[in-house]
Amino acid sequence: MATPACELAIWNGAPLDIFPKGAHVFPADLDAVRELVDVLREDLRETHLVSVDLVARAQGGEFDPAQDPSLAQSFSLPRLRDFLVRRRPAFDRAAHRRIAENTLRYGHARIEQLRSLGAPGVLIDHASTEVARVAQSDWSPTVDITSLLPSAVATASAIDIESRAPDDLFVDADITDLVLLAAQCCTPPDANDLGDAVWLDELEWLPLAPPEIEDDAPIPSNVVRVRGAVYEERAHRLEFAVVPPDRATLANARALLAISLAARSTRYGPTHSAM
Repeated sequence: MATPACELAIWNGAPLDIFPKGAHVFPADLDAVRELVDVLREDLRETHLVSVDLVARAQGGEFDPAQDPSLAQSFSLPRLRDFLVRRRPAFDRAAHRRIAENTLRYGHARIEQLRSLGAPGVLIDHASTEVARVAQSDWSPTVDITSLLPSAVATASAIDIESRAPDDLFVDADITDLVLLAAQCCTPPDANDLGDAVWLDELEWLPLAPPEIEDDAPIPSNVVRVRGAVYEERAHRLEFAVVPPDRATLANARALLAISLAARSTRYGPTHSAM
């Protein structure tokens, strides 16, 4: 049975399981892929310098970056957001039924999990309300893109500054979900995995997101440098290939996306919002 490209469920505006876990190759639109490569090449240069003092305050509980946007230093990623705003709605409309089915399946499993854990009734009621909302014919599969923009301060606060050398104060912020959502826009809504055809190994595969951008500029003292990145432990492979003309009929596309994702350790766990 063919594996579809869209495993997306949307729970309270948050995306879950955008692509299926495991290694897959999907047909893609070449123009969209090329645009996304250019977008990522530019936006992944965005850099935030977070003062060590601010990190110490956040780690000491003086403020919560998630609750204080003025101090969060959220990433902007303007071109990636624009790409999603322009391309995501059409994909979501075309894949509406599948996304709704995925979301309802997730919701019902979550309710059962909450009950088995003896969770408070308010959590179960909230999940039941969300399931009922998704089941409505006018439900729209919309992801809250803004909520996925990482906070540079929160990211910097996750490291142990005392254990780092002064010239080793840098860390990557996770933008994997944003990049996967954008990559999915490059595939047809009804795309299926091409399997492990031998000819796929003959293609020239290139990274969709650029490898770590070299920066010779020294990091100022007493700051943590934060940049956005696709986390390799989540997306083991995220590459594209241009399909040569003699293989176009086999691929039914001018480009291909190769994606290998790690399985989520808590598919129905609280990481996707208890509420």
